[in-house]
Amino acid sequence: AGRQCTDRGRRLGVDQEVFQHALLHAPENAKARQQYALALWNRHKFRAGFKQLQIATSVVPNWPEPHYHLGRFYGNKARFLDAIRELEACIPSRYAAECAVLFL
Repeated sequence: AGRQCTDRGRRLGVDQEVFQHALLHAPENAKARQQYALALWNRHKFRAGFKQLQIATSVVPNWPEPHYHLGRFYGNKARFLDAIRELEACIPSRYAAECAVLFL
């Protein structure tokens, strides 16, 4: 199990570096920015990941995925009004059901 955790940690570090490098060449790439944010979160760098998701929503405001992840973040922090605002931004979309699950 220890080796598996080490391998996963190494892989997450590579993911973070790959997306960070992609953003150097295409800072307007919202998908790379979201993936970078999630890689940061997986390494417990929540503030940095949160900021990257906020940027992704400003680059492509109508794209639901970063709003969904921001809604999850706010929900986990018991900031429910902020969570609802973000989750409403991802409805109607294919994430509507996942958004609703947060509040069941």
